[in-house]
Amino acid sequence: MKTPATLLCLLLLAGCAAFPGDELPSQPFRASASEQQQRPNVLVEFNFYRGEAQDQDATSIAVAREGLKPTLRKVLEGSGLFERITLVPEPGRPDDALLRLKLYNSTSYAAAIASGLITGATFFLVPGTAKDDYVLTAEWLPPGASTPQRARNAASVRTWMGVWFLPLAASHSAGTAIEETFARQINDILKQLQASGAFDRSSPAGNGAAPAPVNP
Repeated sequence: MKTPATLLCLLLLAGCAAFPGDELPSQPFRASASEQQQRPNVLVEFNFYRGEAQDQDATSIAVAREGLKPTLRKVLEGSGLFERITLVPEPGRPDDALLRLKLYNSTSYAAAIASGLITGATFFLVPGTAKDDYVLTAEWLPPGASTPQRARNAASVRTWMGVWFLPLAASHSAGTAIEETFARQINDILKQLQASGAFDRSSPAGNGAAPAPVNP
């Protein structure tokens, strides 16, 4: 049988609430009417890494990647940009554009531990906090193109711990905050690529290289 002290510790530990940072807007991206008239098919290659962006030692986290795929598909479908969306490892088709996404997560563990020690020493009356940073990189490669269009952004999730956050724990879970932050990052990436002409089928950036002639 659990002692009252054990139950109190479990209650205090449950008082965690996570919130997306203010780096990116929450408004969803939506393609223009002209872009929705000629929607490309897209093959999406998505990976999640623990470590700094572009770090060769960053570790691939398959569970996190698969957990975020439903959010990724929802945002892409809601954008109105694409006719057919295929997520790797499903096989794509020769006429698919390629969207390569890499999400990197890094945390200042020293700062989180120091904050946690202070919170614990005060029996969770002084709130503790930890910040997770997320960098998303993207490459867009239309069919026939050899040089990708690139985009990048950064966002964060801050988690607060303490008795004061017990009322918010259920509605502001870490998983919900991460999904919302990821959705904001995908929407921002689509906005950046749109601004660069990546989805304009009449421009070199959106149409790719001219196809090779077919000999009879």
